[in-house]
Amino acid sequence: MDMTPAKISSKDKRLDKDNVFAANQRTNLLRSAAVYGANASGKSNLVKAVGLMRDFVPSSASERRATEPIDMQEYRLDMETENHPSLFEVVFISSGKQYRYGVEVSRKRVESEWLFWVPTVKEARLFVWERDEINVSKRSGEESKGLQGKTRPNALFLSVVGQFNGPISMETLHRRHDHEGRPVDHAFFDLDEDESDGTQKLFSVAVHVLDALNKGGIVVVDELDARLHPLITRTLVHMFHTTESNKANAQLIFTTHDTNLLDKTVLRRDQIWVAEKDLQGRSHLTSLVEYKVRNDASYEKEYLRGKYGAIPFINVVKLFREDTDA
Repeated sequence: MDMTPAKISSKDKRLDKDNVFAANQRTNLLRSAAVYGANASGKSNLVKAVGLMRDFVPSSASERRATEPIDMQEYRLDMETENHPSLFEVVFISSGKQYRYGVEVSRKRVESEWLFWVPTVKEARLFVWERDEINVSKRSGEESKGLQGKTRPNALFLSVVGQFNGPISMETLHRRHDHEGRPVDHAFFDLDEDESDGTQKLFSVAVHVLDALNKGGIVVVDELDARLHPLITRTLVHMFHTTESNKANAQLIFTTHDTNLLDKTVLRRDQIWVAEKDLQGRSHLTSLVEYKVRNDASYEKEYLRGKYGAIPFINVVKLFREDTDA
C-alpha cells in the first residue's frame, strides 16, 4: 500500500487540495485510504499485519521470553513458501526525515532486521541485523552502542534500543427530562451494558481518531463502517480531510464495505484500493488509478458491477443456501 498521491486530478478540485498534505519539503501524502473487497479477500489480514508489526516493535524485548515463539502465522497455501520467514517493511516520515524499517521473522526467531534513513538526498544505513550479526552505523548514535549482545533471537534490536531508553473506564452521560420535556439533570449509562453496539463502536474508534487528529499519527481500522450509520462513517472520514479538524496531518487507513464512500466528492482514485485473491489464495491490493478509471466515473456503480473485481462469488452463496435448505 502506497500513501503517496498519484499524478492525477480529481473531478472535484477540492479533493486535490484537502485530501493531500505536505509531509516534508519533498513528499506529499494522502490523508486517507479505503480498502474494499469481498469477504475473505484479505482486507483484515492487511490490518492484522500492520497490527503485528506495530505491537512487535515496542514489546518484543520486554514482553517475550527467550524461548517463546513469535505470534504470527505463515502463509500455508504454498508448499514452497510455507516454511519461509515473513517480511514486513514500512517507509515513513518522522520529524521531516524519511525512514525505511523492515524485518523478516519466522515463528522461532528474527531472521533479519534493518533501518535506513534519508538524512539529505541519498538513503543511508542506521543498522542491519542478519542472523547473529548486527552492523550499526555511527549515525545511530550513542544509544545503540553495546546493545548488540543484549538482543535475543526472538526480539527486535529496535525494541531493545527503545527499552533501554492504569485502565481507562467510560460511562456515558445522558440528559434527563421532566414530564414537560425540559432538561433537568443527567443520567449516567454504563458504556458496555447500557449503550448500543453502534455507540460502543463509535466511542472505541473516536478515542483513537480524536487523539490522532490532535497529535498526528496513523489510525488503522478494520471494517470502519460496521455497526455505524453511513453518515457517521462519512463524517469520520471527512474529519481527516478537513484542515480545520486535522491540523496535525493525521492519516486514516480503513477497510470497509460502505459503497457510499465510493464517491468522487469524497475520495480520490488513489485513495480507493481493492483487495482480491488469486487462484493460489494470495491477496493483492490494487488502486483505482491502476484500473485507468476516469475522474468522472461512477465509482460505486462500477465497483458493484464488478469492473474492479473484488466482489463476492454470488454462485457460491447460492450453493450454500441450497445446501442449508436441503
